[in-house]
Formats: sequence, C-alpha cells, structure tokens
Amino acid sequence: MAGAFGVSPGWQWLRAVLQARGVRAIAYTAYRLVVRCCDRLLRGAFPEGPPRREAEAMRAAESGDYRPTARLFLRALGLVYLIVFASLAVQVHLLIGSDGLLPVRDFLAGDQGDGISRFWRFPTLFWLWDGDVAVRGGTILGLALALGLTIGWHSKSCLAGLWLLFLSYVTVGRDFFWFQWDNLLVESTTLALLLPASPAVAPHPWVVFLFRWLLFRLLFESGLAKVQGGVQSWLPLTAMAYYYETAPLPSLGGWYAHQLPLWIHRWTSALTLLGELLGPLLIWGPRGARRLAFVMYAGFQIAIQATANYGYFNILSLVISLFLLDARDLAWLPQRVVGAHATPHANGPAQGARVPALRWLVGGAAWVIFLLTVLELMVLVAGPGVAASRVLVAVREIYLPFRVVSKYHLFAAIDPNRVEAEIQWTMDGQEWRPYHFHYKPGPLHRAPPIVAPHQPRVDFQLWFFTLGRDGGSHAYFNTLVRRLCTQPARVQQLFEQDSFPERPPGAIRVAYYRYGMVDLATRDRAGIYWMRELLGYSPQGYPCDAPAPPRF
Repeated sequence: MAGAFGVSPGWQWLRAVLQARGVRAIAYTAYRLVVRCCDRLLRGAFPEGPPRREAEAMRAAESGDYRPTARLFLRALGLVYLIVFASLAVQVHLLIGSDGLLPVRDFLAGDQGDGISRFWRFPTLFWLWDGDVAVRGGTILGLALALGLTIGWHSKSCLAGLWLLFLSYVTVGRDFFWFQWDNLLVESTTLALLLPASPAVAPHPWVVFLFRWLLFRLLFESGLAKVQGGVQSWLPLTAMAYYYETAPLPSLGGWYAHQLPLWIHRWTSALTLLGELLGPLLIWGPRGARRLAFVMYAGFQIAIQATANYGYFNILSLVISLFLLDARDLAWLPQRVVGAHATPHANGPAQGARVPALRWLVGGAAWVIFLLTVLELMVLVAGPGVAASRVLVAVREIYLPFRVVSKYHLFAAIDPNRVEAEIQWTMDGQEWRPYHFHYKPGPLHRAPPIVAPHQPRVDFQLWFFTLGRDGGSHAYFNTLVRRLCTQPARVQQLFEQDSFPERPPGAIRVAYYRYGMVDLATRDRAGIYWMRELLGYSPQGYPCDAPAPPRF
C-alpha cells in the first residue's frame, strides 16, 4: 500500500515515512496484531462448526465439498459462453470479417513468421482458415459447444474447444476484444480445464484456491489501481458522482442513480474502495466469512449490472465467486444442477485420488499458474521499470499471448467529462446531419438503453476514441468512415435508419460534444435525458471521393 500511495502525487511523504526503519518495525508488529485479532474475530463471528480436534477429518474431506461447486460453475460458465457467442454472432462479420472494420485477414497477413512461431505469437485457429465462413461459423460452433457445456455433455471437450475458439477471436479481434472481461473469461476457462471431468471426483484443492485467488486479484488489483490512478476521483471520494454519466454505455438505471445526492455518491465511492481493498480478505476467512464475501460481492455485481452496460462481465464475476461456496451452501439446489454429490456428507477423498499421477499433474500446473499470477502482480505494483527488464520481457512473451494470467484494473480513474464523437454527413457541404448509433448517447430525448449482457463492441469501443482524440491510432474508426462513403450497406446495422442517408454522402466530418445527464425536473419538463455542449469539429472533413483513406 505504501508503494501504491507513493506513486500518487501528494502522497510520496507517506511512502517515505512508512519505509523508515523504526516505522517499518512498528507497522509490521501492528500488522501481526491486527491479523491475529481479525483471525479471532472471524472465527468467533463465523464458526466453522466442528471443534479443533476434528480439523484433520474436515481437512481430509475438504476437497469433496467442492464437487457440486465445480459442477455448478461449469454449467454457469456454459451460460456465459452462450451469451458471449450469441452477442458475437450478430456483429462478428462487421468487426473482423473480410469487409469488417478490422479484417482478420489483414491482421494475419502482416505476420511473416511460419508454423509454430507465428501460432505462439498469435494463437488463433484462423491461421487455418480466415474466410468469412470461418469467422461466422466459429460463433455457431461456439454456441453449440457452450450448450454442450451447459447441459453437461462431454464437458471437458466442450470446455477445451471453447477455450481455443474464444482465444482465437480475442487474438485477432484487436481493439474490439481487448476488454478486461475478455481476458478474465480466458483465464477462468484456463482454470476450469484443471477441474475433474467426472462430477464424482473432487477438484484439486489448489484449483479451488486459484479460483479464489483470481477473485481476490480481480478485486484487490482494481482497488489498488484506484488508489494509484484515482488521485482526482477516487481518493477525494467524488468518482461515483460522475461514474454513471461517463460510463462507456450509460444505462437507464445509471441515469436514475446519477440523480442521487452527492453524499450518497461519496459514501458509495468510499464503500467501493473499502470493498475492493479490504473486502477480499474475507475470501481467506472461514466458511462464514466466505459466505459473507459471496453475498457482498453478489450485491456489488447486481448493482453494477442494474446501473451500467458492461456486457457479460458482471455475470462472469458472479460465476467465479461460486467457489466461495461449498456443498453445504448448495444443498438446496436440485441434484440435476449440482450432481448427486451435493450433500456435505457425500464426500469421499478416495474418489478424488483415483488417478494420483493426474492429481500431481494438475497440482503442478496450478502451482505454475499461481507463480505466474504472482509475477504479474509484482509487475503491477512495481511499475513499468520492472516490466521493461530484458529477462522479464522474455519470460512474459512465453505465456502472455495465451492470456492464462492477466492484470485487472477496472475503473482505475473516472473522467469527470463525457465527450462524444458524432459522425456527420453532408451532400452539399452546407447542411450537416448526424449518424445516430443505436446505443451511444445521441439524441437528447432518447433514454439511455439497457443492453447488457449483450455487448455492442463498436459502440463500446468508440468511448475510447474520444479519450485519445488528440493522438493515437484508431484504424477501425477510419475504416468506418471509409465504409460510410463507399459501402454504406456494410455498416448500416450500426446506425438508426432515420439518420442514414438514402445514398452515399459527399463528405463526412466529426463533431465533438460534451454530454451531461439532466436532472429529473428537466427531464419531466423538457422530455430530454441529456444536455450537450459543442466543443468543436475535426480539423478537416473527409471528401468521400478522396483517393486516400481518412485519418481521424
């Protein structure tokens, strides 16, 4: 924590004080006392039930408790993949098809490697076939595999297929697949491959630990990032005052949440920091503490789902948190959902040890993954100087392409201003009219939509375009403008039909507006949800008959 505060402007003094020899000794002693007291409090508040003399017996049966958890997790993960591939199926051709905004064929053609080396750099099945049939057909195959995983049909084969298939899309999707929840899905699927194929076999204790460790990292790293990067938003406890207004795709629930008084936004900002920095400690407590952590985390994710559109992220996070529960917590569920071993007394350690060699192999793989996650956490805390180490760069190049581990820094800093890029068209160079995206803020009278768990990836990604409008490369945006000029039918599905011209326009430009949510009284009086202020236009418009591609 001292390191986190030390990199934030105005907090370096705290790092210097905490690193003084005498202060460090006192802090370490105090830390040990706090941990000891917390341990006693947690065990008193959340008793495990059996006395200490039965601890060995409980420890021997511990792995058996998570058989129903593993089965329920796999079924729920199948549902997540159903959502993911259903969402991709309706837009993937527009994203990475041959006439898409970032064609997969162009991306792969830029790599001059051969065989194993190029697959290792860019692990994707599209090396075998990059045509539109493969791009579209992969989503249908993904839906079939996800359905098989959901109903428990050849779960291990379906899981392996889903891992490789989704990794293939993430690898070639570039800007449209770089979201942290895409990495989270790949990492959680990697861990799921270490679960036993048979519901009668207990998962390895190290695999259960890794799922909890993943949940811990997701929370704690996000909290740490808020401390490091939220000097002007999270630390003054003002972030939630404009979080709903500046979300990539605001929702109607978020619009109503934005109307809450400032003191509530300050409290929710503080609770978010406490929940992400201290709440994860409950994950390592006894069973009662873990149950409390699950309830708190579930409420947290449901609140986010109700007030924002982050695709499948919140559902996936809830699915991962299932490993905070054991058979005793799931005994009320139907046996067809969690299997025939959903009672706490139906655990048999011998069943989990039928193939000792396989158990050792799974445990070894879990150890390797854990060490890699520790390495990534060290890189996150230490900063870019450590990440630039030649040896570390070489080591990370081995495993990072497969996304078996990732760093998470959700909502590290909240920008108080929402800037929208409005694409405008003209026929005569005098009258300019806007294209209206379906899900982004546009017409002032249109209420923010509720679109999650579907993630319209172009609309979502355009939020980042305005963040980097002073520089950077946005190839997909330039391709979009070019398509509007030359092949408008290819991108027509992105826009409302009443804003689309009947024939290709003569020129296109980009207008920048600052958007803000109005209050309830203004909404009731004027019938609008947004107000906006013109900030300016792109330096020059793009004539649609220009031979060179646009550069916005």
